[in-house]
Amino acid sequence: MPRPLHVLLIEDCPEDAELLLRQLKDCGFDPVCKRVETEEDYLANLSDEYEVILSDYQLPHFDGLRALDLLNNSGLDIPFIIISGIIGEDVAVEAMKRGAADYVMKDRLARFGLAVEHALAKTQLRRERILADESLRRSEEAHRSERARLRALIDSIPDLIFFKDRNSVFLGCNKSMERHFGVTEAEIVGRTDYDITTVELADAYRRQDAEILALNTTLYTEEWIGAKDGEGGFFETAKTPYYG
Repeated sequence: MPRPLHVLLIEDCPEDAELLLRQLKDCGFDPVCKRVETEEDYLANLSDEYEVILSDYQLPHFDGLRALDLLNNSGLDIPFIIISGIIGEDVAVEAMKRGAADYVMKDRLARFGLAVEHALAKTQLRRERILADESLRRSEEAHRSERARLRALIDSIPDLIFFKDRNSVFLGCNKSMERHFGVTEAEIVGRTDYDITTVELADAYRRQDAEILALNTTLYTEEWIGAKDGEGGFFETAKTPYYG
């Protein structure tokens, strides 16, 4: 079944326009075409209802590069193909630099249908990539927002909260722990209990960490938590493994 294709055609020669439409039909398309000849008509019809723009290079008062520039300035994402009988290699290269999807010589229309198919496919892939990038950006923003809310909640808790890796190295803590030890989270991250408390307490905490990981269970206890200067007190603690 032919694939419907909405075409905006910039062409001043009706015979050439008919030839291009026949070529599209032969390539499996069912073109719905709007033909324009002037810049004014082109701008009046330029919209996202069209899937591809086919443009002659040279018209009496208009040319393909000008049409391509106007498309770029419009912000529309429509593949643009120049079709000409006089275009030179230098002009073709310039057109591709400006964003043309392809160019086809009128006396070599055998690749015309393939050029249109490739242009449509590339545009679809680009649009899908943009949508995927936007979806990823929104997901990352939502994740950052969720992390910020979680962080605010953790910092509002008066209990001391900290996170360690499997080697008992601190990964983070809340504001209450910062205040208790008189250090910032940045100063705690990457350190161990040996850096912020006595050796005896650090040894005990290290044994507890190993036991929690070995048994994969939460450990509830009451223990002395103090800094190296000896200040501190007894706290009810709950330490649990987390694999998130």
